[in-house]
Amino acid sequence: MAFVIIFTTVLGLVYGYVGWRLMSTAAFPSPWNYVVWGVIVFLWLSIPLRFMFWFRGYFSTWVDWFASFAYIGLALFSILFVLMLSRDIVWLLILLGGKGLALFQGSKGSEEAASAVMDPEKRRFLLNMINIGIVGVSGSYIGWGVYTAKSRIKVKKIDIRVPNLPEEFSGYEILQITDIHVGPSIKRKFVERIVEIAKRLSPDLLVMTGDLVDGSVESLRDDVAPLAELDIPHGKYFVTGNHEYYSGVNEWVAHISDELGFRVLNNEHIVLKKGKGHIVLAGVTDLVSKNMDPQNASDPHKAIEGASEESFKILLAHQPSSIFKAAEAGFDLQLSGHTHGGQFYPWNLLVGLQQPFIKGIHRYKNTGIYVDTGVGYWGPPVRIGVPPQVTLLKLVKG
Repeated sequence: MAFVIIFTTVLGLVYGYVGWRLMSTAAFPSPWNYVVWGVIVFLWLSIPLRFMFWFRGYFSTWVDWFASFAYIGLALFSILFVLMLSRDIVWLLILLGGKGLALFQGSKGSEEAASAVMDPEKRRFLLNMINIGIVGVSGSYIGWGVYTAKSRIKVKKIDIRVPNLPEEFSGYEILQITDIHVGPSIKRKFVERIVEIAKRLSPDLLVMTGDLVDGSVESLRDDVAPLAELDIPHGKYFVTGNHEYYSGVNEWVAHISDELGFRVLNNEHIVLKKGKGHIVLAGVTDLVSKNMDPQNASDPHKAIEGASEESFKILLAHQPSSIFKAAEAGFDLQLSGHTHGGQFYPWNLLVGLQQPFIKGIHRYKNTGIYVDTGVGYWGPPVRIGVPPQVTLLKLVKG
């Protein structure tokens, strides 16, 4: 409850600041000024209302439309807040600079220049023009982000060079799919597009690194059903993301296993064999399990227990921050998602504060890590600079 109150308050300050800076110079006549403020307040309250519907298990078509509306508003006000704050900082520096120059030089010309900048009518007109520009740019930016999020799914191909890779696994292809977020605005048709891509790529192995859903099994059963059609030679494997815990983790783990045909790796590993060669594939529960399901808390050490030290060891872990424990446990490679590559500015700045890596290939100590930017989105249906993607990783000896 405390988190909800703090979150709603902070959100209110963001929406209120944007509204204040827009309305203070626009000077709309009554009743239009009340109408605009009413819309801003409604957009603000729509976010906590959306979460209330979610946690209380209210799922329907109208709730989905409401959620999409609320999230697009959140994306718009996020960028408006950053641009408005930046404008005000620059404007303040200009005002202080002009006044300081006039006082320092003591010249009539500088005083007149400072007076022109400080003139209320000129200042209001200029700020109104800047505000119109900011709203136009922000709207276009979010519009492009919505188009990108709904556009063609990209297939990223990466070679993973592995010293001492068994000859039988040279050229072995692993398809990683992460963060689909089936929910309010991602439905069956989107999942069908992913399934068609997976069928076309024909990988040796399919791994899904969490956040499949945003909702209950009952409400999303039909939307995720196409994933059952996938028949992969060496199987398909799944690890939980934080959103499975928010959506009923036990029910989803059972459904993903029994109905969709995935092997769910909960702090355990399997050995993949090909001829005389073998590699180890392990998976851990998401990090939020520590608080939400302590008995199954994420544990890379437990996941690798009993595995051959000489084997090439891959860990499936939803959050990149699992890399610290993964390196301690001796994994060679970690595959993660969670970040969405930041999804869009300014959200990418917040992701960077939470996770050690946001996207791409990195190395921590003796462990490599690949962070996929994901195929879906959370919250706003917006992606800027990180189009929806799945990744085909090829193991190469070298």
